[in-house]
Amino acid sequence: MDEQKLDSKNDFQSDITNKDIKSITTSREQPSYIMDILAVIGVLIITMIISTLISGALTNSGSISKTFALFLSYTIPFSITIIFSIWLFMRRGYKNVLPKLSISAINAPFVLYGCILLILSGIVLEPVLSIFPEEWLIELNKQIGTGGWAIITTVAMAPILEEILFRGVIQGSAMSRYGAMRAIIISSAAFALIHVMPQQVIYAFVAGLILGYIYWKTQSILSVIIIHAFNNGTAFIQKSIFGDEISNQTIRELIKNDTLYWISYSIITILFITALIMLLQQTSKADKINQANKILK
Repeated sequence: MDEQKLDSKNDFQSDITNKDIKSITTSREQPSYIMDILAVIGVLIITMIISTLISGALTNSGSISKTFALFLSYTIPFSITIIFSIWLFMRRGYKNVLPKLSISAINAPFVLYGCILLILSGIVLEPVLSIFPEEWLIELNKQIGTGGWAIITTVAMAPILEEILFRGVIQGSAMSRYGAMRAIIISSAAFALIHVMPQQVIYAFVAGLILGYIYWKTQSILSVIIIHAFNNGTAFIQKSIFGDEISNQTIRELIKNDTLYWISYSIITILFITALIMLLQQTSKADKINQANKILK
């Protein structure tokens, strides 16, 4: 009898040991989420380089226009990266990898506050962004160009592809592992990294936080796509009407008087904070409606 108990105990301990070893081995074999994000960004960079070289060769040969080459060198890498990231995160077993494209989920108040916040945040960040050379942005705008393909790339494809990748796939999958706050920060950091230029990196990170928060509260990828498209569209129209040099000028450069500038800057900052508070209030209202609907069900 004692021998049976001893054998049973040894079998139990052996089973636990085997499970522990398997668990440790699995955790070692399973790459971290950050490594997966770096892999996604790596695929995007590599495909962009290859696509840029091919489209550049076609442009030099006269086969395609410069703006169509930009469209191809942007759309193809992002499409490949989205497919790769969905495959990777689904293979890892993460939830919420596929964003829901539901028109009924579009939240008009959130879209309005998001558009306002993105425009105002650029102005509020001006003192920091103005540290970096303006020539970098001018050169970037020249590369983007104008015309039909430039509009499609900047105002349509960029918001659609970037929001699906960073908010839909990356933030959605990160939430199942880290929760909302860390997921928003991770997706915003990844979103900022691909913009390369310091001015764009800083602004993209802040914009990512705003878009990420709105996506978290609405679960509507179309809402953040609309906000992103509006932001890019206003910048594109401004550049097309006033040109690169004037459109890239800061409020500080336009308003020469120091006193008038700081008064204007203070008003804009107050408007930004007010819009942010209204967004949070709208969140509270939306949460109460959702809770009431759950109770009714």
